Amino acid sequence: MNLKNLSFLFLIALFLLNCKKKNKDEEPQPTPSPLPVVSTSAISSIGPFSAIGGGNVSSEGTSAITKVGVCWDVNPNPTTLKPNTNNGAGVGTFTSVLSGLGENVTYYVRAYATNASGTAYGNEVSFKTFPAWSLTYTNNPNYTCFAANDLKVFAGGTTGVIYSGDNGLNWVATGITIPVRTLLLVDTVLYVATTANGIYKTSNNGVSFAPVNNGLTNMNVYGMAVIGNTILAGTPSGVFKSADNGQSWSTSSSGLSNLSVNAMAAKNNKFYAGTWGGLFVSTDFGTSWTSVSGAGTDVNSIAVNGNYVLTSTFNNGGIYSSADDGQSFTIANTGLSITGPIALTANANKVYCGSYMNSGVFMSINGGAGWTAANEGLNGMSVYGLGANSNYVFVSIFNSGIYRRSAQ
Repeated sequence: MNLKNLSFLFLIALFLLNCKKKNKDEEPQPTPSPLPVVSTSAISSIGPFSAIGGGNVSSEGTSAITKVGVCWDVNPNPTTLKPNTNNGAGVGTFTSVLSGLGENVTYYVRAYATNASGTAYGNEVSFKTFPAWSLTYTNNPNYTCFAANDLKVFAGGTTGVIYSGDNGLNWVATGITIPVRTLLLVDTVLYVATTANGIYKTSNNGVSFAPVNNGLTNMNVYGMAVIGNTILAGTPSGVFKSADNGQSWSTSSSGLSNLSVNAMAAKNNKFYAGTWGGLFVSTDFGTSWTSVSGAGTDVNSIAVNGNYVLTSTFNNGGIYSSADDGQSFTIANTGLSITGPIALTANANKVYCGSYMNSGVFMSINGGAGWTAANEGLNGMSVYGLGANSNYVFVSIFNSGIYRRSAQ
């Protein structure tokens, strides 16, 4: 190749290089978005009529922000034409109070930010408000225990047992008028454990009762639980067992180092007994018992909820929770402000607790890992008893009455 050809090739390469550089220099640069950039925060502090939301403005766009807030509606993709808050202007995080909500309603929420170019919206989040309590019974209101299925509800206390056939909306007296400690509903049969007269049984919604105490040597029955055909009753003298629908009882306390039983519960073919010496579990229908560590030393109430087992104690106001079907327990008091003996109950996905020491009701949606107050609609804060079925939760408030709220 001669010098002339080399010079020609060099000129071509130089031309192409300059063209590439020129094209690169002429590539259009991205322009800032005229609208702000905003994201929506998770909803917290949810109640029947209000909640807390907010957002974060990370960019104001091409002009100053004049207004930020959240908007919400019962339909997706809400805009500022729907209920909204005004939380000032500028970039950064902000908190909003969503008020005027309806109870037990699903809402959709988006944060927004407005500048001269328009309004931008953040991601959508949704939540459901909780229901409020409604008073359904006021006559002789101090009841301490409940038993319920999907329609029938029984409440027991110092004046006996009352019955509701419509999920606790209306109540009538039954034939039991002596002090009652706890109740157990097995299909259509109700077992009533009294503080001094043993156990009674009714299959006609309390129109008539019959004692079922054969073999029961302690008439103070503090707790009952059932698995299949086996019923266990806890007393200050230990556990008694019946395999014939309560017609006969025999002692069943092997392994209990403390015989003073305050509460009973059952799930997944396990019986639990809460005693002054802690929690015990039986996997052989009460034939033998094993101590469970970490669940409190003076257990007065037990609730089961899915894989969770929760216990509460008499003296230190503590609640303990197990997420592994009772294998291990940890303290579960986050968000809880409560003292005195604690009542517990659970439905499909929530746990409730309360105490007669003016605590009000607390609710947990995560097996006791966190608690929030749930007192809207209650006239009084002294909780005497709690109960639940798949439809409603029931609470007895001292000198006020029985309240119910939706369990959904």
